[in-house]
Amino acid sequence: VAQLAKLAATGPSSHGHAGLQPSVQHCLGRLQQLQRGDLVDLTRSLASLRWRDEATWRDIGSTVTQKVEEMKMAELVQIAGAFSQASQRDPEMLRVMMGRVQADPSSLSCWSWADLILSLQRAGVKPDKQLLKAATDVMLTNIYRFDGLKKLKTCNIVGFVEASLAAGFLHQRMFQVLSKVMEERMESLCPHELSKVALTWGQANCKDDALVQSLCKAIRRNLSSIPKDRISYTIHGLCLLHCKDKQLLMDLAFAWVAKGPEKSFEVLHVIFGLARSRALDPLLFDRIAACSLQFVLHFDARTSVGCPLLLASFHLLQLLEVASQRLLWSVCPDFKGDQLALMMHAVSRLSDNPGAYLPALERATLPHVSTLRPLDLRYIFMAWAKARVSDQHLMEAVVARTAELVDGLDPSTVDQIVWACSELQISNEDLFKALGVRCAATVSLFGLSHLGYTAFAYVRAGMHGELPLISIAREASRRLGKMHPIPGSLLARAFIQADLESPEVAELLEGLAGVASQQGWTQLSPKPQLEQADFQKQCAETVQDFLPSILVNKRHQMGPLLGLALLQGDAPHLNLEVDPMDLQLSRLDRAVRTRRDQFLEDLGVQVLRLKVRDQDDLRYHLLQIFGHPTAPGMDESPAEPPASEVGPLDEEAVAMCGRVWNEMESGRVQHESLL
Repeated sequence: VAQLAKLAATGPSSHGHAGLQPSVQHCLGRLQQLQRGDLVDLTRSLASLRWRDEATWRDIGSTVTQKVEEMKMAELVQIAGAFSQASQRDPEMLRVMMGRVQADPSSLSCWSWADLILSLQRAGVKPDKQLLKAATDVMLTNIYRFDGLKKLKTCNIVGFVEASLAAGFLHQRMFQVLSKVMEERMESLCPHELSKVALTWGQANCKDDALVQSLCKAIRRNLSSIPKDRISYTIHGLCLLHCKDKQLLMDLAFAWVAKGPEKSFEVLHVIFGLARSRALDPLLFDRIAACSLQFVLHFDARTSVGCPLLLASFHLLQLLEVASQRLLWSVCPDFKGDQLALMMHAVSRLSDNPGAYLPALERATLPHVSTLRPLDLRYIFMAWAKARVSDQHLMEAVVARTAELVDGLDPSTVDQIVWACSELQISNEDLFKALGVRCAATVSLFGLSHLGYTAFAYVRAGMHGELPLISIAREASRRLGKMHPIPGSLLARAFIQADLESPEVAELLEGLAGVASQQGWTQLSPKPQLEQADFQKQCAETVQDFLPSILVNKRHQMGPLLGLALLQGDAPHLNLEVDPMDLQLSRLDRAVRTRRDQFLEDLGVQVLRLKVRDQDDLRYHLLQIFGHPTAPGMDESPAEPPASEVGPLDEEAVAMCGRVWNEMESGRVQHESLL
């Protein structure tokens, strides 16, 4: 029967084997009588004939398992290859083979080892590290003797790398040699092989730029021929290889969209690849959303966690909306604590209504609070800060969990949690105190932006603890040489408003002003500021009647808010502040004004404060300072009010402002010496 099968497999009628069925069935159960060579012939012949009867293969596998000790190594490899060719799995037979081979690894050649590893990989049997090490030693020896690796088939090379990754044993020297072989033959690979190389070498975290470049060129040449079911794998592999050819990735994505996805994981492959490589194209995203909607309802928990976060970065709101609904309706109970935290962060990035999604996620998260890690806490706080809503029960549990893990929080997590708490107006002093202790302990690890945002968040929340703020002030003073405008302005705003009197704060503010003056950080922000009170609006209109060029309610680049600013060039040189006569300030407000005015003067901005009863009082003072109106219809000076009705005015300030105004009008004074 074995010889008959061999003839049938090699003869002109090899495509049909119906006549063999009775004979093969007749010999089942008597395979033990076959000699080793006949057993190999029968197995290989049936594989060539694409024999699909599983009972036959089970019988052969059982026979080989019993005869494994009396068979030669090469025969075992041939039988394993036949099982692989026929897509038949017999894990028990393969494990017995591995034990026999491992006892004498040198008995196999480079090619036999490659065939055996490929057979194991195709059968889903993971080889152990010792077996792979033995195979690697033999195959690397063959490099120098016979140059054997260059003669390996592409499927053997890819299979060996895949098996190594599955076993967690990737010999770097071996990987480099195989990568060189693949690079040399890249132009001759078929589209399917190119896709396999992209995915496998990407999963192996390949750092070979030459191989990646040759792979990208080969894929571009074969782009139209890449199989439909391999396009998403190709994109995913190129993404893992840090492919810099964004146009190639987008062309592959357009081809994937044109052919249409078949499985839900393809959506993640494509979106993840484009997101990671920043290959952005609005038209492409619209098409991805359109062809992917049908698969969102089939997302599992893992897919639902990743997809919305990636989609949110693309603003594919329709696809994200459906994904989030799928999450809430079906798979939310399947999530773990870390996945729920990530989802809260993801859906909070929806532009309009995160409150519609967070409650269900919050209820699902509550039982998992004890498993949350520092990163999960950060995600939850960020979600609440973005949505401006939170569940009280989960909030209490998360705050308690944060206190438990506070010693393990890194600087960015401390920064984000403090900022979120200030946004949400949480007044939990114990939490802020614990975070402050952690901040002081790790302040040297904070980035400049973390220092600025953390200090500003503490002061905005009304928490003026010395421990975190003084430690931030000292650390920021040490880094003035590396300061940037945004963290500098946040630090200035924080410590101007902080209820602290310390030499560290004074030193920092003076240093920030000095750096800003040297670097030219003296512009006014174009962003709209806080709404003014009615009295301030009326005063601004009155002053603008006299000085149309004056700017109202603008924030300095370094943080302080200027009520009425006069410019010289692009920078402010005079700030006019008008207060009602009956204004009463607290101790903290007076201290804040003093620090603010001193900081502005260090920046080169003089501050003039006027206290007035009404608008006529303000006009009188303006005439005293600036000498004449400039607006039409203001030619007649108002009658001088009785002395008892005029607010106090510092004569020195009047003289200074008049001199400044005249010099600005004449244009005789340079930027540096104006004041």
